[in-house]
Amino acid sequence: VKEHTGGFGPDLVMECSGFTGAISLGVKMLRIGGRLANVGCVYPGREVAIDASDVALKILTITGLHNYEAKHLGWALDYVYATRSKYPWKEMVSPFFPLTVDGVTEAFKALQERRAVRPAIVEGR
Repeated sequence: VKEHTGGFGPDLVMECSGFTGAISLGVKMLRIGGRLANVGCVYPGREVAIDASDVALKILTITGLHNYEAKHLGWALDYVYATRSKYPWKEMVSPFFPLTVDGVTEAFKALQERRAVRPAIVEGR
């Protein structure tokens, strides 16, 4: 990332995976004055180890994000649809599981066993 930002690091890191290590890594890679948004680690018991001096010396801002309105999901879906030829959205979500009790169970099992990062539960599969 630093190579692609002229050695400075990104202005913004958005952690959306739920993996606490991504927050620690994000803090390390941010540029001076950078911001980190914690979007994915939203369930209790998720402790994160960060070097407090990174936050102070780089003047970082860390923000949590949760509880959005239904209209925001609609805006996000509109954006994904509008940019479908620009970004490989389908490649970012896999594998797919059917919307059944067994499918949902298997999706969570795949997450737990680290066979999937962003599984999708879909109707009609």
